Amino acid sequence: SFLFKFDQFKRLIEDFSAIADFLVIYIEEAHASDGWAFKNNVVIKNHRNLQDRLQAAHLLLDRSPRCPVVVDTMKNQSSQLYAALPDRLYVLQEGRI
Repeated sequence: SFLFKFDQFKRLIEDFSAIADFLVIYIEEAHASDGWAFKNNVVIKNHRNLQDRLQAAHLLLDRSPRCPVVVDTMKNQSSQLYAALPDRLYVLQEGRI
C-alpha cells in the first residue's frame, strides 16, 4: 500500500522540493479490504462513489503529505492514462514524461 511507503515519499519531497513540484493523485484502491487485500493493510474498501474516494484520500491528508493531493475521477481517467495502478512515480519536464 502507498500508505506504508508514504514516509519515504515525504523524504523524497523534502530532498527535491527546491527543484521539483510534487502532486499525489489518489487513484482506485489497489488492495481494497473487500477485494485483493494484503494482511495488515489499511482498511479501505473499493470506492463505490467519489465520496468514498475523497474519504480514503483524507488518510493521506492526515499524514501531512507536504504536497497537493487530488483524486482521480470515478472513471479512473488518470489511472488509465498513466497506467498508474497500484502506484507510480513520474517525472515531468517541459511537458514531457
